[in-house]
Amino acid sequence: MPDLIPGAPPGRMPRARSLLLVSVLILLVAAACLVAWSFSCSIDASTDPAFAAREHATNVAGTAPDDSFPAGVLRLDSLLEPIRARDRIPALACAVVRGDSLCALGVVGVRRAGSPERARWYDRFHIGSDMKAMTATLVASLIEEGRLRWNSTLAEIFPDLARGMRPEYRGVTIEMLMQHRSGLPDDRNIFRLLRLCGLPGSPREQRLRAMQMALAERPARAPGTRNTYANMNFTILGAVVERVTGDSWESQMRKRVFEPLGMDRAGFGAPHTPGRVDQPWGHALAGPRVFWVGSVLLPAAVHPAGNVSLSMSDWGKFAAIHLEAERGCCRLLSRDSFRRLHAETLPGSHFAAGWGVACDDTLGTLLEHAGSDGFWYAVILIAPRLDEAILTAANIGPARGEKACFDALRLALRLGMARNGTTLSAGSSTRAGSSPRGSRPH
Repeated sequence: MPDLIPGAPPGRMPRARSLLLVSVLILLVAAACLVAWSFSCSIDASTDPAFAAREHATNVAGTAPDDSFPAGVLRLDSLLEPIRARDRIPALACAVVRGDSLCALGVVGVRRAGSPERARWYDRFHIGSDMKAMTATLVASLIEEGRLRWNSTLAEIFPDLARGMRPEYRGVTIEMLMQHRSGLPDDRNIFRLLRLCGLPGSPREQRLRAMQMALAERPARAPGTRNTYANMNFTILGAVVERVTGDSWESQMRKRVFEPLGMDRAGFGAPHTPGRVDQPWGHALAGPRVFWVGSVLLPAAVHPAGNVSLSMSDWGKFAAIHLEAERGCCRLLSRDSFRRLHAETLPGSHFAAGWGVACDDTLGTLLEHAGSDGFWYAVILIAPRLDEAILTAANIGPARGEKACFDALRLALRLGMARNGTTLSAGSSTRAGSSPRGSRPH
């Protein structure tokens, strides 16, 4: 029998090629399982049907009674459509907040590729890890109530579980988790995500179990020494919220962030009702083809790190409190809490608590983040010197969504700078409108 691979002994394959083939097969099987899972059911429904029913009730609430565009808000549709058409993405959205108010908004395209339903200005978009700042804000509210301290340690919060933690993690503080300084490894890969998919129990039980698994492993580096982006930091913060309140992270997010800010079109998971095109759907690429995805592929353990869907105007309400805080006008939290949430953790690290930090010669200090679950893409930029926050989102993953979102952000940024009579300097040190520093997508 002739050799199938030149130079290989009959019946054998070179070790490197054999390992490569096995790795490719594993990836193909994992991808097939995830795609099949996404089309077959909602993640929450597969783990806790009652929880899924509650979340669906939340997501369908607040439907706009008509299509009337907000009065006094500049419509950006004509500026966004060329970007959307050029990059061939289903829908693209952009909102601009000035001070405490929405001043510009645009949503163009369709809710699902191949369907005629147009995306509406009040539609919800999944923002991935951009909502980490919301979890950090929620935790800060508990600190202000005295239920936690910035330096509360994991061993103090979970004394019954401390023995199962590696010694290095017992002294990790709430602030370290918010700032990605816990020592946990970067977990943005399919294998670490798959480990969390089969966890049993309610979302609260899954988060606690995920935390125990993570804290039993060797740290990637000594806690407190460097920033390493890890979604598990915010999974653990979700478990912390649930331990100190006796309530779910989802419920506390509604009570402490969504409801006080009037974010009545914010919910968890995919925006749309399964099987219906009543909201935007997520999309991905298969070669040159765009295909829609039936649900957000995130296990409940990961939700505190990035599983919120909301309208652009509601997202603007959240951005506004962080923008206003930079001018000393504080709502929801104290000035000291906002200062700690926005401060760069280590010199030159570009990390804050749920934010990336950049500095530009013209625009000054910027807060920023990008988020994606693979089927959506979203970016937020807060520019205090301009007194503006810019939010962009697309219902397709980073292969096409990233460029479209950043081009829309650049366009809105130029409009704001033109209003102030400024331009980016030639020696600009920021990557604003290019790619967020210190905050790679989820």
